[in-house]
Amino acid sequence: MKKRRKKKGRKSITETICYYGVEILDWELPYSFSINRFKDLFVGPYWEHASLKMTGKVFQPKNIENRVVEINIMGDRRLIPLLKYPEKYDYEPKCIGTLTIRGKQSELSTWVPFDALHLLMYLLKEGEIKFLTLSGQYLYRGSANITSINFEKAYNPADWE
Repeated sequence: MKKRRKKKGRKSITETICYYGVEILDWELPYSFSINRFKDLFVGPYWEHASLKMTGKVFQPKNIENRVVEINIMGDRRLIPLLKYPEKYDYEPKCIGTLTIRGKQSELSTWVPFDALHLLMYLLKEGEIKFLTLSGQYLYRGSANITSINFEKAYNPADWE
């Protein structure tokens, strides 16, 4: 009779912060507006979608250096009142997006207030944004929750250590 092996417990994700640096290589700002045909999914007579789509190259941390990442920063109108009247909401967000780097898949999906997309597009066009600095969890099983995103013209590693 074979002995049963004890199952090992799951490794816990430590609550330390990891910083990710991404150099922006290319970007576009697609927008769509239509009559809302999905009333069971979205409230209201109209539906719109705007997202800042970018391609970037990771330069920090070293273990994923030179990975090309597809970045999708979506505008969300529901965030605007949360920022304008925070005292009205009892809401504790877990993250603002997710970084996934698994096999050939390398992508970042995150949300910003809808009205911020126009400012970001202008700054990208003028060359005022060249880098993204993300903070969040360390990658665990190819995924990490991102808790902040910074748009920067220059990158200084001393600011993020």
